[in-house]
Amino acid sequence: MKTIEIRRHSIRSPGEDHLNQKGVALARRVGRGLGPFDLVATSTLPRAFETAIAMGFAVHEQNELMNTYGGEVEREAPWPPAVLSLLRDRQTGRRRGAVRLPLAGLLHRHPRSDRRRRLGADRQSRRRGGTGRGRLPA
Repeated sequence: MKTIEIRRHSIRSPGEDHLNQKGVALARRVGRGLGPFDLVATSTLPRAFETAIAMGFAVHEQNELMNTYGGEVEREAPWPPAVLSLLRDRQTGRRRGAVRLPLAGLLHRHPRSDRRRRLGADRQSRRRGGTGRGRLPA
């Protein structure tokens, strides 16, 4: 079966375009257990390209369309309120303690599709040092 594996970029410092050292180390660790891939494509954002390279994969293609999910995806799967609040705080410079994100709430809001299976795979991926993005059927 053909699969498409979607990964987000690794760690960067707030407001920066490039990965920080922790991000490079994490991408290296995650990349050790992956591949090989027939094709590696990233967005044109530096952090995406840097993540693929740090994971140990040559980038075959960069595509500007991958820079954002786009309005349709954002409307279908919006960010949870806790994340939006953190983003607003970041823009205003306000600091706060850790925030727990409600994964169960995300599952409840998006009952259709196979999100429950994918989130389970994401948790397993994170336990193994992954970035939390599971494999999706092509």
